[in-house]
Amino acid sequence: MSQVDLNITKINAPEGVYQLRETITLPETVELHPLLGTRICMASIKSDATSTPSNLEKGSSSAKFIDITSSDGNDKFAFLKGGKKSKPQNNVTKTNSQFVSKIVANDQIAKILSQKSPESFYLFYNVGKTLAWTDYLWKLQCPLSVLYIKDAFITCHDVNQVTRETMNSVVGFTSGDILCFWPITGKYTRYNRSGQIQRIPVTSIKWVPGSESYFIAGFEDGSMMVFDKDMEDQGQGISASTDNYLVRPAPKASKSNPRSYWKISKKAITAIAFSPDLQHFAASSLDGTLKILNITTEKLLDVYSSFFGGVTCAAWSPDGRFIIAGSQDDLLSIYAFRGRLLARCQGHYSWPTSISFDQWKCNDRHFRFGSVGEDTRLCLWDFSMSNLRRPKTLSIMRHKSNSEIRGQDGPVVHPPVSKTAVPIIEPVICKSIGQSGLTGILFREDAFLTSDKAGLVLIWDRPAV
Repeated sequence: MSQVDLNITKINAPEGVYQLRETITLPETVELHPLLGTRICMASIKSDATSTPSNLEKGSSSAKFIDITSSDGNDKFAFLKGGKKSKPQNNVTKTNSQFVSKIVANDQIAKILSQKSPESFYLFYNVGKTLAWTDYLWKLQCPLSVLYIKDAFITCHDVNQVTRETMNSVVGFTSGDILCFWPITGKYTRYNRSGQIQRIPVTSIKWVPGSESYFIAGFEDGSMMVFDKDMEDQGQGISASTDNYLVRPAPKASKSNPRSYWKISKKAITAIAFSPDLQHFAASSLDGTLKILNITTEKLLDVYSSFFGGVTCAAWSPDGRFIIAGSQDDLLSIYAFRGRLLARCQGHYSWPTSISFDQWKCNDRHFRFGSVGEDTRLCLWDFSMSNLRRPKTLSIMRHKSNSEIRGQDGPVVHPPVSKTAVPIIEPVICKSIGQSGLTGILFREDAFLTSDKAGLVLIWDRPAV
């Protein structure tokens, strides 16, 4: 790989110049995993309040931190709710184990959270064995609180967009453990404790959209499990399956997790992406497939194969018409929902690791999305059906009719498609922006964010209007 400029502060694009605003990392040295990187997600909270934390100095020196570790169920931040304790609505017994080393909070957290703007934005990011959250509009280098784990590394996390006032977060680990963490109260609940259900690393985790209680976790063995945060784990491990596709719901009388067990692959689940209508989800796997499933019927609808290699990431377009997947062939593939492969995107020199749509630059005919990869490259892409050019060597429609395998009751299987059979899209921007492999990309109205294996989060302001 060519030498990377570590001092990049600007990215030229057709619409203007993206400017590096800030580089975020924890203010201390933490142990990094050689393969895992930093993942990012955000939550927004709308408030009737109009005051802002004007008495907090954005340029002040490093904040002081206080230990708020709590295993006794006491709410250390009850004063934020008018003196009333804010307890998670669940009946799960809290663990006194040493899995969580400590939770520390910014000593100004009360002022920051009580003086909200009309809409507040919070950034969550993990570094090694730690998970931090910070106010996106305040001083990003000073986390509001940090969760420290004793032994296991964090592999993935997600924040619930329904319970945004408490910002319920789920966190997956290399040990197979899962935490539901309430960052404002400093409380947490542990699931699959020490691999009680199955001792396999969690590789992807998502809240079920629209639900306050349910989340789905993907594992390294190609299984997925649906959990209810308000229920205990079952007392015994789950029996492994060698099936290519299996759905095993919990018995009706069961009051324990998991609520459902899915086996969809023999290799790791790398991403879970829900459709905008909340009726379907896509799951990518290192077995080289992207699978589309119906949430309600629990049926497998489509199986798409990469050109070669595992599928590493996936994202759904804002209107639900398209799914994009990245794979170990260094390509991004664009699929029509319940349809065929439409195009491939060629620009990465190594595996793509994360894809995200820029909803502020998408409409019903044109789509902008971004991707990052192991090659340290950030790529921005423009896609529309009108600008796709049919390959000269082969008719796409003829290839479609000859290759799809349609079972009577089973899924539609889409085998690998030749590179010459579909249009190739080139990026509008493709630039190396660091020394470590990139692991995440996320768009906001004012900027986009990237993360990497070195524990850094970069914020890039959009071009001035």
